[in-house]
Amino acid sequence: MDEKMLLDLQVLERKKYNYLNDVMDISQQLAAAMDRNDQVSVRMLVAMRHDPLLQLEEIKHNLNRRLQEFSPADQELARQLLQGEGGASPREQAVADQAGTNRRLLERIIELDHRLNRRLTGDKSYYSK
Repeated sequence: MDEKMLLDLQVLERKKYNYLNDVMDISQQLAAAMDRNDQVSVRMLVAMRHDPLLQLEEIKHNLNRRLQEFSPADQELARQLLQGEGGASPREQAVADQAGTNRRLLERIIELDHRLNRRLTGDKSYYSK
Protein backbone atom coordinates (compact mmCIF):
# COMPACT_ATOMS: atom_id res chain seq x y z
CA MET A 1 0.00 0.00 0.00
CA ASP A 2 1.46 3.35 -0.94
CA GLU A 3 2.00 6.27 1.43
CA LYS A 4 -0.89 8.34 0.00
CA MET A 5 -3.37 5.55 0.71
CA LEU A 6 -2.05 5.19 4.23
CA LEU A 7 -2.16 8.93 4.78
CA ASP A 8 -5.78 9.02 3.55
CA LEU A 9 -6.69 6.28 6.05
CA GLN A 10 -4.85 8.05 8.84
CA VAL A 11 -6.58 11.37 8.09
CA LEU A 12 -10.01 9.74 8.04
CA GLU A 13 -9.30 7.92 11.30
CA ARG A 14 -8.10 11.16 12.89
CA LYS A 15 -11.28 12.96 11.77
CA LYS A 16 -13.28 10.09 13.21
CA TYR A 17 -11.44 10.51 16.51
CA ASN A 18 -12.24 14.22 16.62
CA TYR A 19 -15.95 13.59 16.06
CA LEU A 20 -15.97 10.75 18.58
CA ASN A 21 -14.46 13.16 21.10
CA ASP A 22 -17.23 15.64 20.32
CA VAL A 23 -19.87 12.96 20.88
CA MET A 24 -18.24 11.92 24.16
CA ASP A 25 -18.04 15.51 25.39
CA ILE A 26 -21.67 16.24 24.53
CA SER A 27 -22.76 12.93 26.08
CA GLN A 28 -20.96 13.77 29.32
CA GLN A 29 -22.60 17.20 29.34
CA LEU A 30 -25.92 15.47 28.72
CA ALA A 31 -25.37 13.21 31.72
CA ALA A 32 -24.58 16.25 33.88
CA ALA A 33 -27.71 18.05 32.66
CA MET A 34 -29.78 14.97 33.47
CA ASP A 35 -28.26 14.88 36.96
CA ARG A 36 -29.33 18.51 37.42
CA ASN A 37 -32.77 17.71 35.97
CA ASP A 38 -32.20 20.55 33.45
CA GLN A 39 -34.69 19.62 30.72
CA VAL A 40 -33.85 22.59 28.49
CA SER A 41 -30.16 21.63 28.41
CA VAL A 42 -31.04 17.97 27.90
CA ARG A 43 -33.10 18.78 24.79
CA MET A 44 -30.42 21.13 23.49
CA LEU A 45 -27.61 18.61 24.03
CA VAL A 46 -29.55 15.76 22.42
CA ALA A 47 -29.99 17.97 19.35
CA MET A 48 -26.31 19.01 19.43
CA ARG A 49 -25.17 15.38 19.44
CA HIS A 50 -26.89 14.79 16.14
CA ASP A 51 -24.35 16.74 14.03
CA PRO A 52 -21.16 14.89 15.03
CA LEU A 53 -23.03 11.60 14.66
CA LEU A 54 -23.95 12.57 11.10
CA GLN A 55 -20.33 13.53 10.45
CA LEU A 56 -19.20 10.12 11.72
CA GLU A 57 -21.64 8.46 9.32
CA GLU A 58 -20.21 10.54 6.47
CA ILE A 59 -16.67 9.52 7.40
CA LYS A 60 -17.75 5.87 7.44
CA HIS A 61 -19.24 6.30 3.98
CA ASN A 62 -16.08 8.06 2.69
CA LEU A 63 -13.86 5.36 4.18
CA ASN A 64 -15.89 2.58 2.54
CA ARG A 65 -15.83 4.41 -0.79
CA ARG A 66 -12.07 4.93 -0.50
CA LEU A 67 -11.50 1.25 0.35
CA GLN A 68 -13.35 0.21 -2.81
CA GLU A 69 -10.70 2.08 -4.81
CA PHE A 70 -7.93 -0.10 -3.31
CA SER A 71 -6.67 -3.33 -4.80
CA PRO A 72 -7.92 -6.50 -3.05
CA ALA A 73 -4.58 -6.93 -1.26
CA ASP A 74 -4.59 -3.30 -0.10
CA GLN A 75 -8.23 -3.64 1.00
CA GLU A 76 -7.26 -6.58 3.21
CA LEU A 77 -4.32 -4.71 4.71
CA ALA A 78 -6.50 -1.64 5.30
CA ARG A 79 -9.16 -3.73 7.04
CA GLN A 80 -6.51 -5.23 9.31
CA LEU A 81 -5.12 -1.81 10.14
CA LEU A 82 -8.61 -0.42 10.76
CA GLN A 83 -9.22 -3.27 13.20
CA GLY A 84 -6.17 -2.08 15.12
CA GLU A 85 -3.84 -4.83 13.98
CA GLY A 86 -0.29 -3.51 13.70
CA GLY A 87 1.43 -2.84 10.44
CA ALA A 88 4.92 -3.28 9.06
CA SER A 89 5.77 0.41 8.56
CA PRO A 90 5.53 3.33 10.98
CA ARG A 91 2.66 4.83 8.92
CA GLU A 92 0.77 1.53 8.98
CA GLN A 93 1.31 1.32 12.73
CA ALA A 94 0.04 4.89 13.13
CA VAL A 95 -3.19 3.97 11.29
CA ALA A 96 -3.62 0.84 13.41
CA ASP A 97 -2.94 2.78 16.63
CA GLN A 98 -5.47 5.49 15.72
CA ALA A 99 -8.07 2.88 14.78
CA GLY A 100 -7.52 1.13 18.13
CA THR A 101 -7.87 4.42 20.01
CA ASN A 102 -11.07 5.16 18.09
CA ARG A 103 -12.49 1.75 18.91
CA ARG A 104 -11.80 2.16 22.64
CA LEU A 105 -13.37 5.62 22.66
CA LEU A 106 -16.40 4.32 20.78
CA GLU A 107 -16.82 1.55 23.36
CA ARG A 108 -16.83 4.17 26.14
CA ILE A 109 -19.39 6.24 24.22
CA ILE A 110 -21.64 3.22 23.73
CA GLU A 111 -21.46 2.38 27.42
CA LEU A 112 -22.40 5.95 28.36
CA ASP A 113 -25.12 5.99 25.71
CA HIS A 114 -26.66 2.84 27.23
CA ARG A 115 -26.97 4.59 30.58
CA LEU A 116 -28.25 7.84 29.09
CA ASN A 117 -30.78 6.12 26.89
CA ARG A 118 -32.16 4.11 29.78
CA ARG A 119 -32.42 7.24 31.93
CA LEU A 120 -34.19 9.17 29.18
CA THR A 121 -36.57 6.49 27.97
CA GLY A 122 -36.91 4.04 30.86
CA ASP A 123 -38.60 0.81 29.78
CA LYS A 124 -38.81 2.04 26.17
CA SER A 125 -35.02 2.15 25.88
CA TYR A 126 -33.53 1.18 22.56
CA TYR A 127 -31.16 -1.09 24.47
CA SER A 128 -33.96 -3.01 26.18
CA LYS A 129 -34.84 -4.73 22.91
